[in-house]
Formats: sequence, C-alpha cells, structure tokens
Amino acid sequence: MPKVCEPDRVLYLDFELSRDQLLSRYSLPGNDGLPGKDVYEFSSNLIRTENYWNGRLAAGYDSFADMLFDQLCAMVQDGRFETLIVDNITFLDRPSTVNTDVSLGIMRRLNELKKFEFCSILVLAHTGKSAGPPGPLSEADLQGSVNICNFADSVFAMGRSAVDPDQRYLKQIKCRSGRMEYDTRNVPVFTLGRFDLAASMGVVANGRPPLCNFLGFTFDEYREEKDLVARTRLVEQAWHLDQRVRARKLARQGRSLAAIAAEIGVSKATAQRYVNQRKPQHARAL
Repeated sequence: MPKVCEPDRVLYLDFELSRDQLLSRYSLPGNDGLPGKDVYEFSSNLIRTENYWNGRLAAGYDSFADMLFDQLCAMVQDGRFETLIVDNITFLDRPSTVNTDVSLGIMRRLNELKKFEFCSILVLAHTGKSAGPPGPLSEADLQGSVNICNFADSVFAMGRSAVDPDQRYLKQIKCRSGRMEYDTRNVPVFTLGRFDLAASMGVVANGRPPLCNFLGFTFDEYREEKDLVARTRLVEQAWHLDQRVRARKLARQGRSLAAIAAEIGVSKATAQRYVNQRKPQHARAL
C-alpha cells in the first residue's frame, strides 16, 4: 500500500480578506440574512494570521518586509510549521511589487526561509490589468516582474473562462523539477461555487443534511486553453506569438524539430518556421 502522508501544519498569511469577508465565504446566512450560520470548521493544523500594522518601522529596520520576515521566521520556528501560504505577495511591502527591486527582494527572503526552515511555500500574486481581450496566460502576465518566476520552483496561473463566468482554469507556466503536464493543451477546468466539502470527503455521518458552506472549486474536465478565451483576431495573434516563443525556447534547450512540433501541437514544417523566425511578427499586447 502507498504511504499516506500526515497532514502538515500550515501557516496562512492572509493579507486579502477581513474576518467578516472570510466568514461570509465559509458559512451560511442566518434568518436575518447575515453570514455566520453553520460555519465551516477548518483543521486545527491550519493557522490563519492577519496583518495589523500602525505604519511605523521598529528601530533597526529599513522596511516593512524586513520587520515582517523576522517575525515570520520566529512564527515558523515556534509553531513548527511545514507549509507557508502567502496571500498575496503584493501586501508584503508598502511599495508596490511592480517595483522590481521590491518584488525580487521579497522572493529572495522567501527562498531563504524555505531553505533554512525546510518548509514548502505557496506564494499568490496578482496579474496586471489587461487593456484588451484575454489571451493565453504566460509569465509576462505576472504583476511585478517576470523575473519573480526565476525564484519559483513551479508556477501556475489561474484564468477566467470566457465560456462560463463561474468557470476557472489552471495553466502550468513553469516546472523546474519535472515535465509540464498542464500546459496550454491540457488545462484543468473548475467551477467556482459553494458546496459541502466535508460530505464530499466522506468525513461526516450519514443522514446529516447538506451544508453548502464551503466556497471552492469542483473539477469539471480538461480542455485546451484556446477554447476558454474570447476568440478575436488579437487573441489569435497572441496564440501564434506564444507558439513562436515556446518553439525558440525549446530549440535553445536542444530539442529536435519533431519534439518541438509535438510539444506545441503544430506540424514539423511550422515548428521549423517558428524556430528560424528570429523576429516574430508584432502582436498588440493583450
């Protein structure tokens, strides 16, 4: 029988939601219409924290990030946490993470924490505002700097489906230690909504009435990313540009034309044209 891992102790840095917002997501409305009835009970191994800061830097600190990381290291050590979730990186310093120096400094500190404390870290980040219709997701969509990806072992992006407003899909952007399984040709699609998570996991007694008090995703299917975005001329240009960029990147890695063609889903002749086309045609940024 395969070995089943014990649940990790998780420290969740929540810089996004207030307590009232969290309560509304994971509870049912009462008779008065206010949230708070049948609150979803999370594991005791999940510790959520919020940020309370008076705007002043303590003596000896040059930035909010430095002050926070010292406290964060102490929390990880004292609480013996094995997993850290940062939601999201934008709030880790008062200057915006659009500033490359700030965003890269934060990622360096998180990498130090990962190595010294032997913990897994999940970092959430926003994407920049798009002026045009949505196109294929890539590293360039990451708010702050594409160089942030250099510090990550694995990167996923979440996109909104143009087919159904309640659908989301995940796309694998980077994988340092394995093969890409969920690229543009094979993205998992989910539906966002409320459901009874405990019942779906089989951890409640039979006969209990359903409690749809958990806001999350239910898996639907695997699809190609191009089927989930608005099909316009600009989007088509972006798709071809993305294929050319991927083809040249694979060629630099020493992949054969046949392997490149199979990877990006085009003919061998098209793959050769993409690799030899040093200056791709201009496509308006989406």
